[in-house]
Amino acid sequence: MKSDYLKYYKVVRKFIKEKHGLTQSDLDTLFFLRSEGLFTSTNFDEFNKIVSWDRLRLDRLRQNGWVEIYRDAPKDLKPGKIGVVYRLTYKAKRVIDTIYEYLDGRSLPMTQTSNPLMAKNVPFSSKVHRNFIRNLNKKIKTGQHKQ
Repeated sequence: MKSDYLKYYKVVRKFIKEKHGLTQSDLDTLFFLRSEGLFTSTNFDEFNKIVSWDRLRLDRLRQNGWVEIYRDAPKDLKPGKIGVVYRLTYKAKRVIDTIYEYLDGRSLPMTQTSNPLMAKNVPFSSKVHRNFIRNLNKKIKTGQHKQ
């Protein structure tokens, strides 16, 4: 049987963005960086050019605990040498891995404390996603989500 992993990506993406306060561009950037391992600001800027422009994205991702400095720039940095080296934090890697787990059939949380879409006072679009999550979790429980 063929798996259609991206079938439920929109609802998983909405949940992750709401839960962690990420923008779509932030999430796309974290996906890209997950496979990069170590990276420099130059590597970061290469991908940052194709998502909605935000010159402060790297700093904001660092401040919010998604990216950390792996190695500071050498004190005697010469032209053409690599400066600061970054990496994703454990938190960032875990969130990306969790997205893959949800797309592979793990049920999404249903409590208000674990899922902000389940709160009472949410916009209409969140309520629509909440209902979809309920139905998706029922399908996952019965194994129908892979059909």
